[in-house]
Amino acid sequence: MEVHVFSNSKRSAEWFDAIRRSKKHLLELHGYEELKAWTRQYAGSALIYVDILGLDEKEVGKLMRYLSSLGPISRKPNGNLLFGILDPKGALKDSAELFHFGAIDYIGKQLFASSLDTRRLDRAAGFAQNVLTRAVTSNGNGANHAELSETETGEPPKQSVGGIDFPQAVGMFDIRSVPAADSASYRYSGSDWSVIEPDTEYTFWFAFVSLNASRELAGQQSTGQSARLVGAFQEALDRYFGPSGGKIWMWKDFSGLMLFPFDGTAWAPVLAAYRFIMNQNLVNAEDLGLSVPISFQVALDIGNTTYREAGKTGTIISDSVNYIFHLGQKFAPHGSLTITSQIIPFLPERMTPLIVPMGKFEGRAVYRLRVPTPA
Repeated sequence: MEVHVFSNSKRSAEWFDAIRRSKKHLLELHGYEELKAWTRQYAGSALIYVDILGLDEKEVGKLMRYLSSLGPISRKPNGNLLFGILDPKGALKDSAELFHFGAIDYIGKQLFASSLDTRRLDRAAGFAQNVLTRAVTSNGNGANHAELSETETGEPPKQSVGGIDFPQAVGMFDIRSVPAADSASYRYSGSDWSVIEPDTEYTFWFAFVSLNASRELAGQQSTGQSARLVGAFQEALDRYFGPSGGKIWMWKDFSGLMLFPFDGTAWAPVLAAYRFIMNQNLVNAEDLGLSVPISFQVALDIGNTTYREAGKTGTIISDSVNYIFHLGQKFAPHGSLTITSQIIPFLPERMTPLIVPMGKFEGRAVYRLRVPTPA
């Protein structure tokens, strides 16, 4: 399960070290101050833990009301934020009250004094998934209801995947049909940029990203307006992809290539890309300031290239770089997240039903991930 921890404690990495080392759950650490910005972009079924160390009683109450407003008991149709509370000093007088606000878990002083292992998180994740499953089949006011068949409603039945409703039933994708990833040539670049040296070949996550302004705003933008639009789009890319290690590496006009370090285990880049595509309307409104939304596209692949700093890449020759540009420019649909067979092994199991085969491009199997149509 995807787990996010929001804490300003220098010991937060230590607390969850056993979880991180197990690699059973994707773990990301954030500062407490990042909580609201992260929840505004949140889309999915992650479990978050929030550290209340240093908060007074009034601040804890305000935090709980905020988290509760986004959770399954909020009575909102899309209320699916699953959260637990970290209380390393045992400051809360009534920890049971947290569950009245919809909390999934509480980790108090006694557990911090012993250990926080994968078994505890497994139980919390299992409970969280059960809560989410009930939440997405509720009618919005807390009462569960049975889904009607097509013959009873006259409409095809809907299916929910990770809290996302699709207009028709979604079958489980057969993962065995995906060609095996070509991992023999991988030259792992690590979990961050600290060991990456110029003029050295590494394996990276590649993301072709494009703002379809040249097609959808043809003749409506001056050169200065287009430059400001591209700048705002790039800032949004940094905000969404930066926490996963993404950097804009090459850019021309309205599209470019982003690189992410590749350690063979982390899959945060694909989740960042999915959030970005899902939030197209929000990015248009909040970042680009456009009255007429412009669609984006993202295409993901894993491959090798010699690394040089951005702006100094002119003489690089790489089949992987050529392929991702061709995929994005010639094949990937507008408004979509397109992935190659190299990406499939890194998808969490819960995203398997979102995979849609698209055929082959330049000899490689290509897929897209289902994304609900923005409201």
